[in-house]
Amino acid sequence: IKRAADRAAHLTRQLLAFGRRQMLQPRTVHLNDVVRRNETFLGRVLGEAITLRLILCSEPLWIEVDTAQIEQVLLNLATNARDAIDGAGVLQIATKPRVLARGWAQERGLAGGRVAEIAVRDTGRGMDPETLQRIFEPFFTTKEVGKGTGLGLSTCHAIVRSHGGFIHLYSESGRGTRFKIYLPADVHAAVAVEARMETSRPPRGQGELILVVEDEASIRTITARTLERSGYTVLLACHGREAVSLYAAHANRIALTLTDMSMPIMDGPTTISAIRAIDPKARIVGSSGMDSDEQALGAGVHDFVSKPYTAANLLRVIRTVIDARE
Repeated sequence: IKRAADRAAHLTRQLLAFGRRQMLQPRTVHLNDVVRRNETFLGRVLGEAITLRLILCSEPLWIEVDTAQIEQVLLNLATNARDAIDGAGVLQIATKPRVLARGWAQERGLAGGRVAEIAVRDTGRGMDPETLQRIFEPFFTTKEVGKGTGLGLSTCHAIVRSHGGFIHLYSESGRGTRFKIYLPADVHAAVAVEARMETSRPPRGQGELILVVEDEASIRTITARTLERSGYTVLLACHGREAVSLYAAHANRIALTLTDMSMPIMDGPTTISAIRAIDPKARIVGSSGMDSDEQALGAGVHDFVSKPYTAANLLRVIRTVIDARE
């Protein structure tokens, strides 16, 4: 009963998509993210004998689509490839940006210009010319009775067309099949998203020296790496006593101290007091997974980051404190 219900639900979704009666819920997404998010699931659909190979371009490919329907296209193509491959084989999914010639595009109902291309290639048995002519017809199938609805590829075609796109198909008997899907690139959204990403990116350091005081070696190493990659130089101390010694030796160069509040040998508040005795104007940021920011601020820090902190949050706090005026 469950299998019959699942099959009926799947068939209903295919029919709705084919008939374009499913309401689109488009949003701006990165095409590569959609593919990556479905990698594990598609691998399960293909089975152990078939290798899934992704070749994703490094450039941003922003498109405005209903992601659930694009995922349905990927699923249908993967299922088609699985059924076409006898034994071991490969399904390759590649993405890249393209600029279509206006004449070629208009002949296929496209506006032309920038598009995102998804190329899906399998090493299956391929198709003869007669099958190629009918492959997108609803209910047409070369599979045995009960093994296919005949709606998989016609649904793909309908979904892509509903998004203003086009499917180009090439296949030969015994030489596999290649589908190329062209979807309009969302140029305006791409510019807006990239601009938003740029403005939200934490400002980089300019070589300022940061003293990091942290007793956990792994956190100390990761924090140092994050700061160095963002343009800062770093001094490391594994406890408060070492930090005070380093601060005394480099007080005129240290732009900011980032200190854990709970450490052995010398805790955060004691370390902060000792550093302030050396330099009353020292800029200090506290960090802890236990102490509250109120407790840390009470100890005399300029700001506080709770563990576990993200690199973006840490970098913003550090930059804000360094740039703050007295």
